[in-house]
Order: sequence, then structure tokens, then C-alpha cells
Amino acid sequence: MHTRVIGGWGFDSAVLAHLGAAQPWYQTLELTEPTVLIGWSLGGVVATEALDHPLVCGLVTLATPGHFGAQVDPRFFHRLQRSVQRDPGAALARFHPWIVGEPFDGKRADTVQLDQGLARLAASDCAGSWAQSPVAQLHLVGRDDVLFSDTDQHAIDGGHGFAWQNRRDTTNAIEAFIDAL
Repeated sequence: MHTRVIGGWGFDSAVLAHLGAAQPWYQTLELTEPTVLIGWSLGGVVATEALDHPLVCGLVTLATPGHFGAQVDPRFFHRLQRSVQRDPGAALARFHPWIVGEPFDGKRADTVQLDQGLARLAASDCAGSWAQSPVAQLHLVGRDDVLFSDTDQHAIDGGHGFAWQNRRDTTNAIEAFIDAL
């Protein structure tokens, strides 16, 4: 089964390359064969938006809020938006360590379309699409995610960056899901 990994906001999609062919969230998604989409954070929103594509045969979301507006603190989010508008690089340098619990590494940052990504996140409500789709799905969240929590998703040890910080458990969960398709 083919997989396509969609990276999240502010991070180079290469942090997820261990899960398969990774691309930035803002890159056009082109599918030519049956595919399981794997999206991290904003990448999960983008993958969810493609659920009705005829070649999507599975969806895995990693650290993707089902109800962004209800799950993410709006005060934090509005501060982040203002910070990105003033100085995107400085905003990422502050955001990365807090969100993933590791030092900022500018080589892993992706500053393309930061404002548009935040707008897309703010408008997202993935849970409704998940509930309406017949496509097989697995939704994983970090047990210690500082951005949001969701008891309806399967918890993996780690925070918002569990997908690369806890590769073993993340990969095992995804492989078991794909094997069951």
C-alpha cells in the first residue's frame, strides 16, 4: 500500500520522512494509486480535506485536533498569529521548543505560508469530516501534547512531536493500521 505523509505548520516535512514520502502541507497533493494519507498537525487537516479523493483508502492523523476552535486555547492562538505577523522567524523560534519540547533548530523550520497555515487551522473542524467518511481512519495524539488533548484519539507517549520523538510506537501503530486494511 502506498503512503503519503503531509507535514505540519512551521516544520520541515523531512522530520516525518521515516513514515514515508513526505511533503509540505501547502504542496499540491497528487495521487496516482491507492494511498493511505498520514498527516501531522496541520498536515492532518490537509489530509482530512482529501478524504473524498477516490484514491484515498486510509487516513492517519498525528496530533491533529478534531475540533480546533474548541480544543486549542484561543488566547494562545491569537498571540501566535500576531507574533507570526510581526516576525515569523522569531515566532517559530519561540513556538518550536514549547510545542515539541526540544530546542529550536532553524534547519527543521519551514516558514512558507505561515499566516495561511494558521488561518487553515483556525477554520478546521476535522471531527465532522472523520465521522462522515467511510474511509478507514486512525487518529493518534500525544499523551502529553501541550497544544490540545482528545480522549477520542489513541494516545501515544510523547507530546505534539511524538511522531518523530517516539518513532517506534508511532510506526508500530501505523503499520498495524495499514496491515489491517
